[in-house]
Amino acid sequence: GRRSVPDFLSAVQEALRRGNFVGAQRQLREVASIAEPGFCHFALRALLELEASQEKSPQAVALLSDLGAASDVQGGAKAQQLALGIEGEQVVMRLAGMPGHLKTVVKVVEAWRACAAPALLAAETRDALARAVRREALGALGGAADPTSATGHVAAAFALSAMPWLLDEAAAREVLAAVDDGSRDDVAEKLTARLSRDVQIFFVERRRSSERLKAAARAAKALGLEGTFPTLDLEYRTKALENALRHNVREAAVGLTLGEPRLHRQCVEGLLRIEEA
Repeated sequence: GRRSVPDFLSAVQEALRRGNFVGAQRQLREVASIAEPGFCHFALRALLELEASQEKSPQAVALLSDLGAASDVQGGAKAQQLALGIEGEQVVMRLAGMPGHLKTVVKVVEAWRACAAPALLAAETRDALARAVRREALGALGGAADPTSATGHVAAAFALSAMPWLLDEAAAREVLAAVDDGSRDDVAEKLTARLSRDVQIFFVERRRSSERLKAAARAAKALGLEGTFPTLDLEYRTKALENALRHNVREAAVGLTLGEPRLHRQCVEGLLRIEEA
């Protein structure tokens, strides 16, 4: 018979109430494996309705977004080239247009194995995802950004890390600059590692010009750009040593000179001044 989205969502919630997430996930996958064609697209429509509701369950959202179905694609010749199929692409585009739902969209695209290459998604869908990434990172593009800017930045980084081909270099730099505001260095660094070499160099240069020398030196080392920025680590240590001596922090001053003989004299002279003061 005809499936009912509300009934299906009730059954999903009931499965989650009866057991744990892993058990409900296994049960849903078993149902998908024996269901008639189109079930996984039906589950995507249910996910869309759940995300649009005021009483959504994070566990149910995770369960449905992770279902995927590489073989559940129907339609014409064009649809066969798209990992999600025409119906799945429509759901993804609608989800991408909903502020604050970007991480869910990316999980869907990953579950349907459509992140690997641009050709696995239609141009319209790629454009919708690109707009969503810029909206969450920058705001005021096709709708309000996520209410919590930190959440929006993390979602944008998550999406661009999964699909580094999604934005051109200029847009990628713009998003990266928004994400790398000093409050989530690890997120920015993981994202940068997925982007082009030119963008990686921009990333380190931007930190350097912002006087975030420790973060810049750390990024240069992690990205294998020490040859491109041969003096950066020394710049960081020199600045940090000056600050340590200014504030009479002897242990930090000595630690900064380890492995860097060019700073030994500056450190010794500074420590002597501290003793004489």
